[in-house]
Amino acid sequence: MIVMKPMRHAIYIACAALLFCGCSTHRDSILKELDVYKAEFTEWPVHVPTDKTADAPLTGNGDIGLTMKTAEEGITFFIGKNDFWRALQSYPEGGLALPGALLLSSDIISTGVYHAEQLPGSAEIRATYTLPENELSVTAWVSATDNKVVVELVSKKEISLNLAFLPTEDGPLASVISQGTEEECSWMTRSFCNNPRLQWDSHIALALNHTTGPLTLKPGKKETLVLAVYTNIDTPDWKRKAIMEARNCLDKDMDSLKREHRSWWSDFWNLSHIDIGDEWLERYYYQSQYLLACSSRAGKIARGCGDRSSAAKRLRGPAIII
Repeated sequence: MIVMKPMRHAIYIACAALLFCGCSTHRDSILKELDVYKAEFTEWPVHVPTDKTADAPLTGNGDIGLTMKTAEEGITFFIGKNDFWRALQSYPEGGLALPGALLLSSDIISTGVYHAEQLPGSAEIRATYTLPENELSVTAWVSATDNKVVVELVSKKEISLNLAFLPTEDGPLASVISQGTEEECSWMTRSFCNNPRLQWDSHIALALNHTTGPLTLKPGKKETLVLAVYTNIDTPDWKRKAIMEARNCLDKDMDSLKREHRSWWSDFWNLSHIDIGDEWLERYYYQSQYLLACSSRAGKIARGCGDRSSAAKRLRGPAIII
């Protein structure tokens, strides 16, 4: 057992505080440096959803993907997950399936001036919808360390929004979709199951820390929406876990989650760096690295796995895009 003398103890605490502040400052400076290579959007996208690269801001954590589509009906947050499959042997019937989406609608979204940024440094999407008398700011990110999608909303003036889950339309194989509300938490599930053509059953749950329907934003006060996303590959108790995590979200938990998120991306960008004097090529490089990190992750199922056995093997090594 080591006992520190009072003065020495105080010195250690001061040094630790300086070290923490220094690391935090260094981390933030790296993220800002990389955010210079952002992608900007001033027109509503037209290729969402798509099996190609979307013309809309996107982010992800290598397992959960988020594409943000702005249109007349509002903001649609399309959620993707690498381990949610329509597990049929034939292509294109089989393969990755779209779990669903969250729609956020308001007059300011459909009529305001739209501007969005895809920030590779912090892996955040930041958008504004501006009218002469008001502005709505939206920041969306997928936690790099957890199964959560976070949407932060701030309006200069009080406005009313509407939240709704959007189930995915069925393709060649019908899925089972259900929705409900539990203790101020709304949820939606989609399942491919009980069909002899399936190689395995797939289930996913999206749970929101707010009930669907009206949402009022107070002037200048941030409202944080959290979607917890789990499949039966994540956990046998996929639905209950999603609901419990969404329901138990607290502001202090979100602050901690955001610090962990930014720390992960800071570590990622610290692994490599280029400086070739050509901003266009550097932007291409960093945005490509960004998309790679958003769509694949070591320890997670890769998007191109053809069957569950090969997917399980890939869990023991780095995930790749095929």
